[in-house]
Amino acid sequence: MPPPVDLPVNPFAHHIVAGPRERPPSVDSLNRDVFERVLAAFEPLAQALPGDRDQVAAPATLVLSSAPGYGKSHLITRLFAALAGRATLVWVQPFQAPSLCWHSLLLQAVNELRQPEATNEAVTQLDLLAQRVLRAVTASALAHGELERPENWEAIGDALIAHDWWDLRRPWRQVEEWLLDVAYHDHRILTAELDRQPGQARLRSTAWLRVLTTWLTHAPGTAAASACLAWMRGEALEDDEREALGLSVIDTMQPESEEALNSLAHHRIHDLCALARFHRPWFFCFDQTEDYGTSPRLAAMFGFVVARLVNEHRNQMTVVTANKDVWDRRVWPEVDAAHHDRFGRGLLLEGLQREQAGELISLRLAPWSVEPAVAEKFADPRWLEKLFPSQRATLGPREFLKLCQVRWADGAELPPPPSLEEVFAEFRARMEASPKQLAFAPDPFRWLLRGPLAPTADACVDADDVEGLVELRWPKAARGPIDFTFGFGWSHVKWGRLARRVLPPASGPRRPAKIVVFRTPELDDVPRATWQINGPKVRAAQHHGLHLLQLTPTETAELYAARQMFLESEAGNIDGHDSAAVLEFLRVRLTPWRERILGPVEARPSGPPGAQASLHAGRLEELLRAEKFLSASDAAQRLGAPWDPAAVVHAAGELTSLEVIASPAMTVLLWRG
Repeated sequence: MPPPVDLPVNPFAHHIVAGPRERPPSVDSLNRDVFERVLAAFEPLAQALPGDRDQVAAPATLVLSSAPGYGKSHLITRLFAALAGRATLVWVQPFQAPSLCWHSLLLQAVNELRQPEATNEAVTQLDLLAQRVLRAVTASALAHGELERPENWEAIGDALIAHDWWDLRRPWRQVEEWLLDVAYHDHRILTAELDRQPGQARLRSTAWLRVLTTWLTHAPGTAAASACLAWMRGEALEDDEREALGLSVIDTMQPESEEALNSLAHHRIHDLCALARFHRPWFFCFDQTEDYGTSPRLAAMFGFVVARLVNEHRNQMTVVTANKDVWDRRVWPEVDAAHHDRFGRGLLLEGLQREQAGELISLRLAPWSVEPAVAEKFADPRWLEKLFPSQRATLGPREFLKLCQVRWADGAELPPPPSLEEVFAEFRARMEASPKQLAFAPDPFRWLLRGPLAPTADACVDADDVEGLVELRWPKAARGPIDFTFGFGWSHVKWGRLARRVLPPASGPRRPAKIVVFRTPELDDVPRATWQINGPKVRAAQHHGLHLLQLTPTETAELYAARQMFLESEAGNIDGHDSAAVLEFLRVRLTPWRERILGPVEARPSGPPGAQASLHAGRLEELLRAEKFLSASDAAQRLGAPWDPAAVVHAAGELTSLEVIASPAMTVLLWRG
């Protein structure tokens, strides 16, 4: 049959879900049993009252897909949607450095806290966590007689346990003014009250209340707010930042080794789970776990991380997803037998049945305003009966969508799989359309340097640096050894020590020809203007081998897309191409990056890298609310200057009401409401 309606893209062509916050059409009844069992396992955590919650974690919930394309990613998106506002949700992608496994998890958890709250996009999840903690310990101190009750105690007492949002950055109500006064003038009393918590709920650091109060009283993006995030991630603070937070030198000591940094990160994760007793549980979803099967050491450490989360961390639920074949052959055998009971019995996903297939067709066509009669004709019962000859017959959802894609395009058979260049272009376009995914993460760079960027298969080794300044090394580069570091939150002292490694008279067998530091667009400039002693050293070192590789958003998207493309290939999600073919393609495709690393140090850009114009996203949202779908180019034309397609895609990526369907040929914005 010819295409029933002329649409800008084939409504069945989008097969792969890029992340847990995409909202693809999903059939509610598909794998409903697994969905409901995961939610049922979460309920004991959710039912306890904040302040009384101190729940021991159950074994990790294991969800296995019978084969690639059975709806694992769709299930995750449904779980994230169902738990939004009830849990702090973290989509955990595979770590690459076993010695820094907790640090990788911490970075992803803190990044999650910076995302908007599900019920109020003007408020972040960290805002809500911080305020709930402050209000709970204040109420507890009042109840224990540690604070003097104010004259209007009844009104304030009721307000303290309410769930409405108070803006302490611009207080205007009496209760806000009072809480702010208590937070600053009775801080020691509140800290002592927080330290009363029993057993596992006790915090490893007493600085949390200072940090959370500072966050609540300073706008995001200010120096003080950035210092709060840096402290949570275990980064170094300058003296003025430490003083702004009211912290001691001991509270802000920077770890001097990978082991110490990983230990500190584990303490932060412990404390975040302990703080959840005042707010809501954490929901950690370890996805794309096929990657751990590439290394016995990675798989073993993954099992260790899950076991410690279950054994030692309260108020959280851990879910692990995997393709069953890879899990059984390459991951599970490497997990220490002592940790096996920390994983629950696997829940197995199933395929679509005939009735569900018809529903999926309707869901796919609905956003495009296709007439019901057209949808009914497309979902011809006779065609569905051929695909599903019995009521119990099933097909994988992705396989069925491909058949629908061909039917919509009036094709006699499935088209050949897209080339790897086309696949890569699509991943890059989708990454550019998701600006929140472009924040600095060390694991993609670790993988790239050991894999497709490396000059040869064995070119990258652990640096074994006793000072903990560099992590990886290419020892046999033509110009001399090249070192790599991922210290994005270092103090000026550590940057100065790094600079001295390439500044004259540095010499010896450990002296590198070059030190490369990847810097994503949102990171602060290095060196800072306030670094009076080490700033000049860092600037001078850039003429002697220190390569601060400042990435634009487009460049960041390209490198992150390479990593994501490989992870999807390991999960069996790239048709016609296995992970070995994808890896070889990326080795060739990223050759300019390899040459850039092996070449001379680049001059620093004069201005901020690829800054995106700040445009009012509300206009774009109203336009799509009316039009339902538009290409990015058409939307930019309708909005007028200074909008352009890139600005439209960037703004759309910040709006949960829009879905961005990105492809190399055309990027379409779809209204989801």
